[in-house]
Amino acid sequence: MAKDYLSAKEISSETHTRASMRMYECFRINGGPYIKLGQMMGQLDNLIPKEYIVTFEPMLMQAPKTSYEDVKSIVDSELGKPLEEVYSEFDEKPIASASLGQVHRARLRSTGEEVAVKVQHKWIKEQVPGDLRLIQFATDCAMAIFPDFKYGWLPEEF
Repeated sequence: MAKDYLSAKEISSETHTRASMRMYECFRINGGPYIKLGQMMGQLDNLIPKEYIVTFEPMLMQAPKTSYEDVKSIVDSELGKPLEEVYSEFDEKPIASASLGQVHRARLRSTGEEVAVKVQHKWIKEQVPGDLRLIQFATDCAMAIFPDFKYGWLPEEF
């Protein structure tokens, strides 16, 4: 027996706005791939209702930042030695930050070459695998419930 459902066109703008704001807050709090998903949603103007685009568009310019203390700890751990042994200079403030990591300007001690060091946010390794399974599950459920939902490709994009 087929279920009745409302298409996106039959749902009021106010309902879309409320739902998108709730999703935005959830994505912002959970970070990582959810920020990436929100950034994608902010660019899907030809696929999803405009209320979601308007709500998620600011996420394109916002990304979490990891403190320098945590960055130093991550770099030390990844290199297997103190950051200062590899870099003669390492800017504490990132030059860019994204949903999964951030970039710092540095100078190699061995050659004096200026480099960009991309550092993954500390919570990513533990959080992402479960988040990706949850995104796949949610997409599978949406496709089963809403026949017009054609975003099965979304989890693979991550």
